[in-house]
Amino acid sequence: MRIKKPFKNYRDSKYLAPIAIGALAFLFVPFEALDTYRYYLDADRIATNLPVVEFIAFKFFQTFDFIYYLLQYYCISLNIPVQSITGVSVALLYAQSFRAIDIVNEKYNLKYNPLDNFLLHLFVLISVSYIMVWSLGRNATGIMFVAYGINYMLSERKIRAAIFFALAIFTHFGLIFYLAIFFAGYFFHFREKTVILRTIVLAGVIAGFIASLFIANLLQSVSNLFFITVEYDYQRYLEIQQTRNILEFTLGWGDKVMFVTTAAVLIFSLYNVKRNNPIISGSIFVFIWLSISLGFSQMHTQRTLLLLIPLQGIIGAFFLFANKNSNLLFLYRILIMISVLTFMWNIYSYRGSWVFELPF
Repeated sequence: MRIKKPFKNYRDSKYLAPIAIGALAFLFVPFEALDTYRYYLDADRIATNLPVVEFIAFKFFQTFDFIYYLLQYYCISLNIPVQSITGVSVALLYAQSFRAIDIVNEKYNLKYNPLDNFLLHLFVLISVSYIMVWSLGRNATGIMFVAYGINYMLSERKIRAAIFFALAIFTHFGLIFYLAIFFAGYFFHFREKTVILRTIVLAGVIAGFIASLFIANLLQSVSNLFFITVEYDYQRYLEIQQTRNILEFTLGWGDKVMFVTTAAVLIFSLYNVKRNNPIISGSIFVFIWLSISLGFSQMHTQRTLLLLIPLQGIIGAFFLFANKNSNLLFLYRILIMISVLTFMWNIYSYRGSWVFELPF
C-alpha cells in the first residue's frame, strides 16, 4: 500500500515546532565537553582543496562514516556555517517524526482524541533532552536519515528506505548496532498476541535491573558477529570496562529523571498496545535495549533514546487507537505531563549552558 500525497500535511502549523527547534540547534553554542563542539572545531581542518571524489575516498579510507564530513565539506565550500547541518538535521528529524504519525494514522485509519493527539506530538518533541540532541550532532544527522527510512518503510517504498538507512550508517557507523536491534524485531516479529507482547515488555524491564550480570558476555558475543570492531572508535560500543546503572551515571538528575519518565511512557504504551506489526516489534526490541542500557551504560542509554525519537509517535498512535478506556488514557496524560515537568527540570538544570548566537 502506497500512501497518497505524502507531503500534504506539511502545511499543518504543527511543523512550526520542529522548525523552531532546528533554528535553536543552529544557533546553539556548545560548550567544550560536548561532541558537537569538537565537530565544529575540527571542521576547520576539512580538506576543501581536494575534489569531492578524492575527498570522499580520503575520508572513506579513514573511516566508514563519511557523510557528515562530506556535508561539512560542502558547507565550507559554499561559505555556509557548519552549524547549518545540526539545525537542518534536528528540524528534519522532528518533522519526520511528526510525519510518521500522519502516515500510520492514514495507513491504518487510526483515530483518537485531539487532546491526546496534541500530547503525543508534544511527547515526541520533549522525550529527549535538547542538550543531548544538539550535542550529539553527528548522531542526530544519522538518526534523521533513519527517520526518513522508517517513513519510507511505512509507505512501502523499500528501495528508498534502504538508501536512507545506508546514509544513516555512513553518517555514523555506530548506528549499525542499534539498527540491527530494531531490524531483529522488525523481521522476526511475533503475531498479535497481547499476552506475549506484554510478557516481552516486562521481561525487558526486568533485564534492565540485572543487566550488569550478563551484558559483558552478551556484547562479547555480538563483537564476533559484527565488523564494527575493526575501527578503534567503534569498539567502545561493544567493550564495557565498567558497568554503571542509572543511579551511578555521571549526568545530573535533570537528565536522569528524563530517562526514567521517557522509559515509563514507553513501558505504559507498549504494554497496552494491542495491534502488533513489524514497526511495533522493532520498537519493542529497541525499548528492551533501552531498558538494558539503563542498567549498565550512559552512552548506550543516550544513543538508544535518540533512535527512539522517530518511533515514539508510532508507538503512541497505536496505543491511543487501541485504548478508549478513560482510566488508561488518564494515566497516559498524567505520564506525559510528568514528562513535560521533567523536561522543564532539564532545561533549568542546564540554565548556564543555553548560549545562542549567529555563527558568522
